[in-house]
Amino acid sequence: MFASKSGLPGMAAAAATWLLLLGTATASGQLLVDSKATPAHPTDVWVSVNDQGHPATVTPALTIVDGTPTIASGAPYEVTGTVFTKTKQASVTIATGVTPQIAHNDKGEGAFALCNNKNGTARPFCLPADTAPLYPEDFYYITWDPTFFTNNTAIPVNTTSLKIIGFYTNGTANTTTSEAFSSPPLPIKNGFYPWPVMNDIIMSQDPSLPAVNITLKLVPVPVNASDPLPPQSDWIVGPTHKVMWRPRVPRHRSGAPDDHALYIGLPTFFGVMLLLVLGTTCWNRRARRVTIGNIMSRSRHAGYSRLSKRRREKLLGKDRPRRDSGQDIGLMDHQEHHQHDEDHLVEEGWRHGTGRR
Repeated sequence: MFASKSGLPGMAAAAATWLLLLGTATASGQLLVDSKATPAHPTDVWVSVNDQGHPATVTPALTIVDGTPTIASGAPYEVTGTVFTKTKQASVTIATGVTPQIAHNDKGEGAFALCNNKNGTARPFCLPADTAPLYPEDFYYITWDPTFFTNNTAIPVNTTSLKIIGFYTNGTANTTTSEAFSSPPLPIKNGFYPWPVMNDIIMSQDPSLPAVNITLKLVPVPVNASDPLPPQSDWIVGPTHKVMWRPRVPRHRSGAPDDHALYIGLPTFFGVMLLLVLGTTCWNRRARRVTIGNIMSRSRHAGYSRLSKRRREKLLGKDRPRRDSGQDIGLMDHQEHHQHDEDHLVEEGWRHGTGRR
């Protein structure tokens, strides 16, 4: 258990990581779930929109590949999926069933199921589903059935364009008030509009409101652009959608953890700390014992080695050169001193005229 010091920091890091994950799960564990209607089938006709906003209708086909039935050009998961998870602004939203399909940008890039609602409820609209809440800062597909306008006596002849206009709706009286948004003229044959739902759609009314209701209306655009729009009595009323602030998971402030986190976190924390303290103490005691023993062992062996070496040198006479060297040094000093005295006498003789010539 205590074979390596590196294991102790590793245990501490693992414990800290576990506690961090525990705190994260506690702080953001709430999931917001939306329930929708029945999704599209993989064999349903769908529409693909490129990054330039040009749609293309795709018809899946059943084929056999290596003896296995396969759907060629089937609709993508964003059209047929039943469970969607989205994380945005510290909230996690899980949607089940049909979601209000979202475009990737203001051009409408993405995919959606081909609208087929010539005679059904909320005709000719298909998306967004009238039961699905919409959140700001996304582009939601508004789709309609283009065949609805064919041979329709309520629509002026040769009409090729339309506008989508949204109105704020009083939820209690179910009456429209002011205009919320208006699209540019759209080709009827395209059958879609990427509606940019922004914060202003709520902020312009009252920032304190949790949501607003928007009723969609379809307005045929005259062939001659200079002509006025038809009267509102001729506008096609669509579904009403609730645009609401995206629900956020409440954040737990430091110093006020909930009871569940304390019951799990505190015992675990103190247990890990106690384990680390005991392990460190045992390891240090073991390391200290081994170190002192080694030092004492090396000291005894070192003393015996020096004593044995000294005895061998005495027996073999290896210390004699040291004494001879000392005598040589003394003799050299004596000779140098004698030569110095002789030179001094000669110098004194020259000074008194008695020196040798």
